[in-house]
Amino acid sequence: MKLAAFVTSVALFGCVDGPSGSEPEDQQTGRLAANGLSSGNFLNALQGGIYNPAMLTPTTMAGMTNTANRQATAVYVIGCALATGHNIVYNSVTYQGAIGLADNWTSGSLTTAQQQLVTSCVLSRVNYFARTVEISVRGPISPQYDNTTTELANYTGEEGAFWGNIFVSTGTINACEGVDETANPSWGNFVSRVCAEPDPNNPGYTLCGFVNHGSCTTACTDDSAGYYTGCSSHEGAYSEVTTVYDSLP
Repeated sequence: MKLAAFVTSVALFGCVDGPSGSEPEDQQTGRLAANGLSSGNFLNALQGGIYNPAMLTPTTMAGMTNTANRQATAVYVIGCALATGHNIVYNSVTYQGAIGLADNWTSGSLTTAQQQLVTSCVLSRVNYFARTVEISVRGPISPQYDNTTTELANYTGEEGAFWGNIFVSTGTINACEGVDETANPSWGNFVSRVCAEPDPNNPGYTLCGFVNHGSCTTACTDDSAGYYTGCSSHEGAYSEVTTVYDSLP
């Protein structure tokens, strides 16, 4: 069987539509990012198996995009992993790099730390309502998660933190609720961002189907810089965590 066309590009200009049902990443900055991956698409994508951490090739891309749900999720996996301007063209679809948490994926396999980083980034972009809402993502990763003074001033509501590993069979997908969302989940964009909130109909999980670890202040180490690290899970602690802040009225 002939493999589908696969191209990497250092700088690809022009408007290219992503896969149907997905929202493209905000290309201006990795810290302020649009999100619109529905929790239904994401969870159904995981039913197709783990994502392959091996070097990106036509073979690995085939496994990442072999259903509509996995294709929609791949937009965010690639967006989190590759840097802005580092794009993948596969089966006539352009997957745009945005954050650059594992920009070497086109030349080698992801390390365990990179797997966890990309996973936490993808989880932070899942939206229960499939709405596109701009969020501020934070963590100790520089320069990818460096935040401007304006961003810190405009995005003051701590939504929660996300961590896990979608690249190994023993991995889980996890979330905890931030102090501000716990205090008032109806503030600002919290009403459109509920993946860190507990699901009353499914105890132990959030509304987006992530393992619920309650308050971030007990599930994770609270860093004085405004983000969480060292979050717990059933299989052990994760050091690679993405913390999300939302805009408030």
